Amino acid sequence: MKLHRYIPAFALLAVSAAAMVGCTEDPELPPMIVPEAPHLKDVNTTILDLKTAYWSTERNYVNTVDVTEDGSHIYIKGRVVSSDESGNIYKSVIISDGTASLTLAINATKLYQTYQFGQELVIDLTGMKLGGYNGLMQLGGEGTYNGAPSMTFMEQSEFAAHAEQNGLSNPAKVDTLVTTVADVVAAKETPEGLISWQSRLVKIVDVSFVDAGQPFAGETTTNRAVTDAYGNRLNVRNSSYASFAKDLLPSGTGSVVGILSYYGTDWQLLLIDRNGCIGFESDEKPDVPADGGTKEDPYTVDQVLTLGNPGTTAWVKGYIVGSVPGKAYEETVFGTENASATNLVLAATADETDHTKCIPVQLPAGAVRDALNLQANPDNLGKKVKLSGTLEKYFGLPGLKSVSQYTVL
Repeated sequence: MKLHRYIPAFALLAVSAAAMVGCTEDPELPPMIVPEAPHLKDVNTTILDLKTAYWSTERNYVNTVDVTEDGSHIYIKGRVVSSDESGNIYKSVIISDGTASLTLAINATKLYQTYQFGQELVIDLTGMKLGGYNGLMQLGGEGTYNGAPSMTFMEQSEFAAHAEQNGLSNPAKVDTLVTTVADVVAAKETPEGLISWQSRLVKIVDVSFVDAGQPFAGETTTNRAVTDAYGNRLNVRNSSYASFAKDLLPSGTGSVVGILSYYGTDWQLLLIDRNGCIGFESDEKPDVPADGGTKEDPYTVDQVLTLGNPGTTAWVKGYIVGSVPGKAYEETVFGTENASATNLVLAATADETDHTKCIPVQLPAGAVRDALNLQANPDNLGKKVKLSGTLEKYFGLPGLKSVSQYTVL
């Protein structure tokens, strides 16, 4: 079985932020707390064995996880292989232990802030609900589907009562199964294939998008197919709420990386983010000027607008003039009213009020967000800053994402 290390861009930058946060002007940061799972020693089953024991050929069913023959609680462990940060994965965390993977359906959003990509979880399953939702096996709550007992989302408080975090995020330990469309199609023909392959993080090679040049998603969630040279097809399901929904599907041949989900009688691949499309013709990065973009000579806001979205890491300078409290950049608020905690708007001058002359800046969870966001720090309005992050599309426009370092001038 061929495995590959796939680390989403946000995970790489999160690791960088943890390593470089000491470069900020505030050295008095609290010590990092590394969680330890008290019941790690009690793990007594694998995800594969669990799924095999509770599997049903019915599409919709609900089981309550019991105890072992000797009366012990059933514990599993798994590493988080998903993230809902881009908005394409909805109210779910997916874990894998190397034997198989399992979807955890949790009635909450922004789960990536608590259960991070690459972090290990230990779960006490006894008393929890495990079953099928229209063909996909998942851990969650009890509901109905077309009048039949079925799985649905569990409350976050219920999951938190059963789950323990063990260690910090370690994306390098996440394995991605490298495979083909033909192998994926064949896997659904047997219960053993479905048990083993459902919810796996996979990299599917040598495929092309059927609708290249069209947006990933329309006004509603949209299926876009990839196909291989032999005509085998696989649905790539894209949410209209995904940060890359309006990006255009790349042309040419490449690979797609995502979670292999299931609905009804067929697979659907869920991209974790736009970086899950690899090696396609239109993925080539534009040239970036050799000068500028350093801490000593940062790009200006005007330069960022001109450069577009090269996907490179750079320093940018400008004035904090507002934030975007909603989902549309056109709704930028210049000032601190209803300020967002997750983003900033940066301008060339402190009095700018035209959003087309500004750039949006994403603030990842952690020390950078805590120090800069206007919701918690209204006095930052009008301050000049230098920020280090990735030059890429944000709110559909040239912006700065995954900021890892900052300096207040």
